[in-house]
Amino acid sequence: MKRKTYEQKEVLGLLPLLGSIGREIEERAAALAELESKLESETEGRHNMAAEAAAHRRGLRLARAELERLGCSVLGTTPLTFRIPGRVGEANHSFVWQSGDPVLK
Repeated sequence: MKRKTYEQKEVLGLLPLLGSIGREIEERAAALAELESKLESETEGRHNMAAEAAAHRRGLRLARAELERLGCSVLGTTPLTFRIPGRVGEANHSFVWQSGDPVLK
């Protein structure tokens, strides 16, 4: 399988999608952490919370799979940081974008 690389101009077009995926990852991770904390202390409604936690885990897996399909990866989580494989001229180059950074249009 050929590895996807992006020219700098293409990276700028990719940022809105990465922003959306990043927000989903952050929201699901926060919700999952809260649910897991509640699961440790509460007994009532555990089955519903466990099912909701499973749905968030699945959503996180799907978001990461989408990143993988795009050729991108997560470098860090605080703040959420993405690596975007690219090229500048003939040279390989990694672009890095953090969630919360401006998305240029």
